[in-house]
Amino acid sequence: MDSCHALILGKAKDCLDKGIPVAAICGATMALASAGILDTYRHTSNDFAYLKKECPNYHGEENFQFQSAVTDGDLITASGTAPIELAYQVFKRLDVFSDETLDCWYQLHKIQDTQYFYKLMQSLG
Repeated sequence: MDSCHALILGKAKDCLDKGIPVAAICGATMALASAGILDTYRHTSNDFAYLKKECPNYHGEENFQFQSAVTDGDLITASGTAPIELAYQVFKRLDVFSDETLDCWYQLHKIQDTQYFYKLMQSLG
């Protein structure tokens, strides 16, 4: 592992230990797996079999969720094909929007139906 990656992964672990949310998508989930950080959290990644093959230090099999994005406490993980779902989980964890606004935001970006733009603007007051 490169020293810059070790520094970043150490910072991620410190943040989780202090109750500061950490989000990872795509290859970043693999780095967390390699560092053993995912072993005690419910999580997801790009592909379970690939994660197991490429990350021999990974021992979090029982916590792997076959979902596009997963939040467990302060850890948010997502498949590389799920950036909108990751953002949704981050916004939800940080309590950025009301449930109604968050739902409108998600629908607008997920299905790109302009009706949700107007609903989103209305939900913001």
